[in-house]
Amino acid sequence: GRTQYVRGAGGLWSRTLVPNQEATVTRISFNPATGQSTTRRYLLPLEAMEAVRRQRAAGETPSCTGDAAILEALSRREAAIATLLPAEPNEEIVSECGVVVAGEAAEAPKGL
Repeated sequence: GRTQYVRGAGGLWSRTLVPNQEATVTRISFNPATGQSTTRRYLLPLEAMEAVRRQRAAGETPSCTGDAAILEALSRREAAIATLLPAEPNEEIVSECGVVVAGEAAEAPKGL
């Protein structure tokens, strides 16, 4: 795939998307221990978007690698971008993923 996730604190895998055509930043994280996926969107003013884009452009984004040095650089860049974002997102979507075995009924999502 095109998107490289990096492993962070607590085993959480995350990736930040910074499109050139939109004034949004999207941080996607996945916790394999709980199966929870969280998407947070931040709507930023022009100056803040430009700062995030400069940080994103500071290094290459690999599509998929196991190279420890590249992953460490990407992890540092992800952390630097996170410091430029507001404390609270404008939108947050939380999904729970699970395994369904063929022939078995899936459980209803929690809270429904």
